[in-house]
Amino acid sequence: MITTREPDAGAADEAAPVTLHQYSSGYGYSAAGSAVGAHPRARRRPRRWWPILGGALLPAVILAAWWTLSAAGVFPSYRLPSPPAVVLAGVDLAERGLLLPYIGISTQRVLLGFAAGA
Repeated sequence: MITTREPDAGAADEAAPVTLHQYSSGYGYSAAGSAVGAHPRARRRPRRWWPILGGALLPAVILAAWWTLSAAGVFPSYRLPSPPAVVLAGVDLAERGLLLPYIGISTQRVLLGFAAGA
């Protein structure tokens, strides 16, 4: 454990210098969170680009798989319509004023199902 020097008995007016090393633990880490003696920039910063890339990549992969499966005819169009067909249906419902009531009914069904399951 690193300790600081005690003030001299004759120098009562002078205080001991306060450093981060004074608060070091026995494992070699200081109160600042870095290794004792290591440069502060030597700490490895967390990678922030991976969650952003992963968050953007996953929906793109799902959309591409959906589009590919619907275009290849693996599923009939009444079971898995293509993304453009879904967008056109949503626009049509919005123009007729039925989109918000349908969203409300679907939300009500989800909440009732959750309440029954809980």
